Amino acid sequence: MTEASAHLSDKMDRPERGYSSSKDALITRLAKIEGQIRGISKMVDGDRYCIDIITQISAIQGALGKVELSLLEGHVRHCLLGHGGGPETPEEQTAEVMHVVARMMSK
Repeated sequence: MTEASAHLSDKMDRPERGYSSSKDALITRLAKIEGQIRGISKMVDGDRYCIDIITQISAIQGALGKVELSLLEGHVRHCLLGHGGGPETPEEQTAEVMHVVARMMSK
């Protein structure tokens, strides 16, 4: 089996997720966040002004929040409404989503 066919086979064995259709956009957004984090490390190493660093941290938190919300939306649309392998009963679905929303809000 060639490397390309092994990679294709591996992709075919993976289950579809709620974010599958937007995976490339999510990966791009996460790469940008990763770059922002490296930038903060350089800011600290360069003894930058505290408020400038805090401002960048807030921007990263906002960007991560958007990724988190996008993933949750995909989960609800695909795994719950589309019955893609999530909890089966409406009560279990509601409990799962509310647990995640509570975690998101407690930050």
